[in-house]
Amino acid sequence: CEVGVGSVSNDRNYSMNPKILIILLTRNPGDFAPQWIRAQQLQSTPHDVLVIDTESSDGSPWLWKEAGYRLKFITQSAFNHGGTRQLGLESSGGYEFLVYMTQDALLKNADSIEQLTKPFVDQQIAAVCGRQLPHQNANPIAAHARGFNYPAESRVYSIGDVPHVGIKAAFLSDSFAAYRRSALQEIGGFPHTVIFGEDFQVACKFLQAGLKIAYAAEAEAFHSHNYTPIEEFRRYFDAGVSHRLDSWMIDLLGSASTEGFRFIKSESLYLLRQHPTWIPRSLIQNMFKYLGYRLGLNYGLLPHRLRKQFSYDSSFWTRQSARLA
Repeated sequence: CEVGVGSVSNDRNYSMNPKILIILLTRNPGDFAPQWIRAQQLQSTPHDVLVIDTESSDGSPWLWKEAGYRLKFITQSAFNHGGTRQLGLESSGGYEFLVYMTQDALLKNADSIEQLTKPFVDQQIAAVCGRQLPHQNANPIAAHARGFNYPAESRVYSIGDVPHVGIKAAFLSDSFAAYRRSALQEIGGFPHTVIFGEDFQVACKFLQAGLKIAYAAEAEAFHSHNYTPIEEFRRYFDAGVSHRLDSWMIDLLGSASTEGFRFIKSESLYLLRQHPTWIPRSLIQNMFKYLGYRLGLNYGLLPHRLRKQFSYDSSFWTRQSARLA
């Protein structure tokens, strides 16, 4: 069901027909909800907001409605990383650019949305990834990951860059990313059912179609996670499953191992210089990542019970049992 219509409610002299729609995925955001609203209402660029909420019970839907956002509600059983974002695309008629965000990604500056959509002046750019900065509570491992994956220099990648940068050419995180709506439609939108990496899969399709992907370092938002080794194991298990199920992506870009080794080297040097007491935790965490990814690549050798136990998205295995049999 859906409630609410109209544009963002704040004091700025916004156009009645903004070209930008922020699509926010939520489930019990807690304290993030008022912070997200405050950051959004400071934005200098006209836009609307659509919230797709999955059975929140913390009162946040009332806050979204009071802020003037449009709301859609789905059940937990209906949620899927790709399918739910596709629902946003299907509900976005009339907008040129779609900014996908998660509830824990907080816009840093008043021009964050403006900077995120600025690269679209190049008609060949299909998607733009913003820069994610660590939250104040980020531990050293999480802080390094943000610095490694989201550098201070902007860039644009096309299929011609793959021989030089490999899998990095398709790097895209829709915790804070913008899409050209027409380009998304051209490639068929988001995969309706996916265990992990719907943004990566879309990015690969853009590159295949001869389109470009931009990284806008000037567009900043706070977003990070202090994952435990077990959580990392499950995330990388799902990534391995995804790369096995849709192996065409690895055929297109090459193995993730080179980038993985580069990350481990960078993290080790960073911790050695600044947080040496975190090195044992880093070793354990990276071991769990590797083990999870390898098991995910070979999920077919595992019984159904272990697949569900190892996965971050255990419901995927129930929904897709027929496909994976």
